[in-house]
Amino acid sequence: QTGRKLVMDYYGPRVPLGGGALCGKHPTHIDRIGARAAREAAVHAVRTGAGECLVQVTYAPNCDLPLDVNYRMEGRGERLGREFFGHESLVERSLGQAPFSINEASQHLRATPCKLETDVEDRGVIHV
Repeated sequence: QTGRKLVMDYYGPRVPLGGGALCGKHPTHIDRIGARAAREAAVHAVRTGAGECLVQVTYAPNCDLPLDVNYRMEGRGERLGREFFGHESLVERSLGQAPFSINEASQHLRATPCKLETDVEDRGVIHV
């Protein structure tokens, strides 16, 4: 499958795609870590009162903070601030949650490009 199809498998047909793939990328690459942060923010909004939520984040090269964060939700949920989506803070939080080092993760990605999501999800650490 292409990366686009894999993203579709994770999020379903109602979520617009930016065209980037998730599999085969380093865990700290903004495409992967930003998608995970958007999902975490949407889940947080639903847990705090929204019926449904879509979070869109726009990044630019060499910028730590996103250019824009857009929430579309039904009901009232808590919105996480722009700082939550800063690349450096996402990497720091990710490293704190990972059951293995980024070096180990990159070796694992080279061996099996799409298995990282399954392994990490099975341990209940990161849900992509």
